[in-house]
Amino acid sequence: QAEATLPEDKAAKLVLKEPEWNVEKMEVSATDQDFELQCSSMDSTEVVISIPPTMNTFEDYFYGLTADSDQRFSIVAAESSPIEGRMQRRGGEPEVVKIKFDPSGTSGEFEAHLCFILENEPMYSKFYSIKCTSK
Repeated sequence: QAEATLPEDKAAKLVLKEPEWNVEKMEVSATDQDFELQCSSMDSTEVVISIPPTMNTFEDYFYGLTADSDQRFSIVAAESSPIEGRMQRRGGEPEVVKIKFDPSGTSGEFEAHLCFILENEPMYSKFYSIKCTSK
């Protein structure tokens, strides 16, 4: 599972949803949760996103970063749930996605978006924003 990739048809579905009212964030947003990271331009940082199962049935899923995500972000496949799989029922173990940001000596603000798509229940898919400032 070193560098797992999605088939083209699934990769094409890795786009943010239209902004809508998000009760948890109390604002109109295209993402369900946002992560803000900071690191030195000569260091890297990571964030672990835990996605708990919310459905009463097992659900097929896949996930990935959107095409417009900065290339300095990557999914740590060895420490994440499989890129495609079947999610547990409500109350089961969450799926975990570890995202690494490596600025490789560059400074600035960078952004990526993670899409966690439920194939048969797309309206319950989850979307995350990861922003990192390197100095």
